[in-house]
Amino acid sequence: SGGARKEVYGFVGWITTWVAFIGYLIWAFVPDAMLKTIGITYYPDKYWALVIPLYCGLIYFFVPIICCGINLIGTEPLRSRKLITDSYAKSLIGGGVLNPEEDTIPKIQDVDIKLVNQILYHH
Repeated sequence: SGGARKEVYGFVGWITTWVAFIGYLIWAFVPDAMLKTIGITYYPDKYWALVIPLYCGLIYFFVPIICCGINLIGTEPLRSRKLITDSYAKSLIGGGVLNPEEDTIPKIQDVDIKLVNQILYHH
């Protein structure tokens, strides 16, 4: 069944992760001479044992900052009229306040800024 297959994939992924982590630790901390005596001669430079975790840490730190920056670039300025309404706005039916006596939930609609100001500031 589908559930058993997912469990097997998860277990194999967990084992593979641990084997890769242990291999990384051996590669990073065992001297080159000892690796050559075991017969392991083809491996990346030890420089990458330090750089890869540093890059992962930097990526973990900077991705949220970059995402926030991209969102801010796409945001309209505060003086823009698009922050109040746009072409997709659905105004209230009749333009008035919702009827509190009804027991139904009204459809999703946008409230006009004039009505908001009237309710909030009693103008």
